[in-house]
Amino acid sequence: MAGNAAVSRMMASPVPVTIAPPSSPEFLALVEEIEARRAAIEAHSTAQAEQIRASADALKQRFRTNTDAKAMAVEQAHAAALGVVQQHASTAQETIQGNLDAELARVDAAAEAELLRLDGVIEDKHGAVTRHAEDKATLATTAGDEQAQRATEGTTERTTRVNEIANAKIERYRTHEQAEEIRDTVESAKRDVLAELNRTGTAVASSVRTKSTELGAHFRKEAAQTDFEQPRSDARTQILENRDRTKDTLREIAANATARITAEASQLSTSLQEQSTQRSQDVRAQAALFDTLIDESVATTITQLAEPAEALANDLASFAQDNQDAACYQPFVEEARTELLAAADSRQA
Repeated sequence: MAGNAAVSRMMASPVPVTIAPPSSPEFLALVEEIEARRAAIEAHSTAQAEQIRASADALKQRFRTNTDAKAMAVEQAHAAALGVVQQHASTAQETIQGNLDAELARVDAAAEAELLRLDGVIEDKHGAVTRHAEDKATLATTAGDEQAQRATEGTTERTTRVNEIANAKIERYRTHEQAEEIRDTVESAKRDVLAELNRTGTAVASSVRTKSTELGAHFRKEAAQTDFEQPRSDARTQILENRDRTKDTLREIAANATARITAEASQLSTSLQEQSTQRSQDVRAQAALFDTLIDESVATTITQLAEPAEALANDLASFAQDNQDAACYQPFVEEARTELLAAADSRQA
C-alpha cells in the first residue's frame, strides 16, 4: 500500500532501549518518557497514514462512481441515438411500404379500368359492325325490292303495249274478209306473249328479291362471324403484362430503397456502438489513471510525513542509547530532558 515503507520501518524499529546500571531514576524516567514519545510518534504516524489512505480511498470511490455515471450516461445517450436511428429507419421503411401499396393499388385500378374500357370498345365495335351489316342488308333488300318493282312495272307496261298492238291489229283487219281468223290469230298470239311476259317478269322480280335477300343474309353472316374475341384476348393479355411489369418495377424500386435505408442504418448503428464503447472505455480509463495518481500522491504524502517521524523516533532512541554514561549526572539529565523533548515537540509541530 502506498507510503507503507516509511511507516513499516518505524514500526520495525529496534526494541526499547535497555539501560545498563548504574543509572539515576531521573534518567530512567527520561528513557521511559522517550519510549512513550516514540510510541506516540509511531501511533500518530500510523493513524495519519490510515486517515490519508481512507480519504484517498473515499476520493477514488467518489471519482469511480462519478466516472461510472458518466460512462453510463454516454452509453445511454448512444443507446438513445441508436434508438432514434432505428426508429427513423423503421418509419422510412414503413413509408416506402405504404407508398408501394398505394402505387400497386393504383396500378391495379388503372388496369381494371382499362379492361373495362376494352370491353366497352369491343362491344362498340361489335355493334358498329352489326349495324353496318344490317344497313347493307337493308340497302340490298331495298334495292332488290326496287328492281323487282321495276321489273313488275316493266311487265305491266309491256302487257299494255301488247294489248294495244293486238287491238290495233284486230282493228286494222276488222273489215278484212278473214277478219275472224286474223282476230283469233292475234288473240292467240297476244295470250302467248302476255303469258311469256308475266312469266319472265315474275321470274325476274323473284330472282332479284332472292338475290337481295341472299346478299343481306351474307352481310349479316359476315358481321356475325367477325372475330372480336381474339383481339379482346390479345389486348387483355397486353394490359395485364403491362400491369405486372409496372408492379415488378415498383417493387424493385421499393426493395432497393429499403435495402439502402437498412444498410445506412446498420452502418450508423455500428458506428454509434463503436463510439459508445470507445468513449465509455475512455471515461472508465480515467478512473484507473486517477487511482494511480492518487496512490502515488498518497505514497508521497505518507512518506513525507513518516520519514521525519521516523528520524525523530530514531534520534530519541539514539539519545537514550548513546548517553547512558551521563545517566547519573542530574543536571545533564534535566537539561537533556528539557532540550530533547522541546526539540521533539518542535519537530513534531
